[in-house]
Amino acid sequence: MVAVDIWVEGIADQKFLADVLKTWYNLSFDKIFKCRDESRKIALQIRKGDGVSNFNSEEGWEKIKPSFEENNASGTKNLIIADADEDFLARKKEIEETIKGVGFNVESDLFLWPDHEAHPEKGDLERLLEQIIHPDNKAIFECWRAYEECLNNAPGKTYTTPARKTKIYAYLEALLGETKSEKDKIKERERDYANANHWQLDNTKEPLKSLHEFLKQHLGL
Repeated sequence: MVAVDIWVEGIADQKFLADVLKTWYNLSFDKIFKCRDESRKIALQIRKGDGVSNFNSEEGWEKIKPSFEENNASGTKNLIIADADEDFLARKKEIEETIKGVGFNVESDLFLWPDHEAHPEKGDLERLLEQIIHPDNKAIFECWRAYEECLNNAPGKTYTTPARKTKIYAYLEALLGETKSEKDKIKERERDYANANHWQLDNTKEPLKSLHEFLKQHLGL
């Protein structure tokens, strides 16, 4: 049995990876993002690290270090998938320097959103999501760009441009219905990234090709 724990920053990352792994490999996860497939002899868990600080600061790392060490003792593989944010190489170095001494190979066991192979591109999960929307829906982001330009050029006052997370919420809100059940699908835990009318999960093309190679390498699928 191959056992792997994938450590991520938050719920949005957990749900995205669970849907990706379901789409690509037909692996099904429960509500706490665990999967055990006896036929393919693989046990997976997508674990929430509660922010990047647990991977790049000594104070944060102390919270989850025991779990890494327990996994080493039991033969469970640790992987980290986190945001590159403003500087891919700086983030990679931060993580490398913080989690030394637990048998973690930053060169092969770490993946940084949005596209590890395209480094030193900055960004995060939301930047990746922007790149995999269905092309039929690109008008939504064109309207959003006009909104951002309007804010940036507003006379007499400086406004803050909404975060990319807000942009993804707005994208889904424009596509989904107005009932409560439809609105609930906008929430990070409830999103359906396997919905081909909203997202394109093509693992043969960028920007998902490098993620596919990373998961395939470590999961043996």
